[in-house]
Amino acid sequence: KDNAADGDRAKAFFANMLFHGLFEKTIESNSPLFAASCSTIGQMDALQRENGPIEEVLALYGLTMENSFRYFFEAEDRYFHCINRLARWTFLLDMLEDYDDDRRLGRPNSFMREDSATIAELFDKHYFELIPFLKKELNDLKDALIAIKNDTTEWVVLNKLVRHSMATVIPKIIN
Repeated sequence: KDNAADGDRAKAFFANMLFHGLFEKTIESNSPLFAASCSTIGQMDALQRENGPIEEVLALYGLTMENSFRYFFEAEDRYFHCINRLARWTFLLDMLEDYDDDRRLGRPNSFMREDSATIAELFDKHYFELIPFLKKELNDLKDALIAIKNDTTEWVVLNKLVRHSMATVIPKIIN
C-alpha cells in the first residue's frame, strides 16, 4: 500500500504478489501482531515525514519485520535478530537508491537533507556523517549473520547476497 501510494506501481505489484498470502493471513487473524505492525509502520511513516532520526526509522522497520517473522515461524532469538538487521539494511539501501526520485516527487526519505538535491550531493556534503553510519549498520548486520552461521545452502546464499550488496550497491549509489 505504501508503494502504491507513492506511485511505484511495479514495486507494489511485486510486494503484493510475494506477500499477499502473509498479509491476508495476518489481517484475517486480527492478531495483536497486525495491530502492532500498523502502529510501528504508522510511527515510521510519521518519523520519515518529519525527517526524524534515521536510526529510529530503521529500528521501527526492523522491529516490524522481526515481529512479523516471529508470528509465522518458531526459531531462536538470534535468527530474529538477524531478520531485524537484514530488514534494516534492505530498507536503508532502498532509501539511498530512491533518494533522487523521492526528492523529486516529494516522498519521505530519512536521508533527505535540504542542502542535497541528489544522492551525489548528499554523499559529497555529508560523507563524514554517512560513512560511519553505514559502516556501523554493516558491522551490525555482519555480526548478526555470523551469529546464525551454519553450513546450509540457505545461509551461504544469504551471506553472499548481503556481501554482494555491500560490495556493489553502496559503491554504485556513491558513484
